[in-house]
Amino acid sequence: MLEEEELRRITDFFAEILAVLLAEKEMVGYVDKVSKAPSRELLLFHLNEACRDFFSLKRGREFKPKTKELIKRMEEKMKNKNYIELIENYLNSLYQHLIKGDRKKLREVSSLIGAKAILLASVLREEGHAEGGEDYGGEER
Repeated sequence: MLEEEELRRITDFFAEILAVLLAEKEMVGYVDKVSKAPSRELLLFHLNEACRDFFSLKRGREFKPKTKELIKRMEEKMKNKNYIELIENYLNSLYQHLIKGDRKKLREVSSLIGAKAILLASVLREEGHAEGGEDYGGEER
């Protein structure tokens, strides 16, 4: 079982990826698929596919300023880790955490990722937000 802090780190990471896809390309399908995944295997499949599209989008694209800041923060949190290795570790950890047949835990994790992604995407989409204002955590910088 994952410790609460590690689970939060993993759900935040995947929510950030989904938020970028939603804010920049309006790819709401991934949020829906992840939030409503009927099995751990499908949840992990959809998260993996979202990561693939995130990296495709990231290559050679100019992002909105808030999205660019988020991606920079994501990269700083990784501390020289390889994205692919990190995602593989996170997906494996989720697979182990979501015991086969435990629908309650699956719903909890998948809904949490989806809700965080929608919240963050709405912040990333805001236009004209004053510099130094609130980030998605709701705290002053």
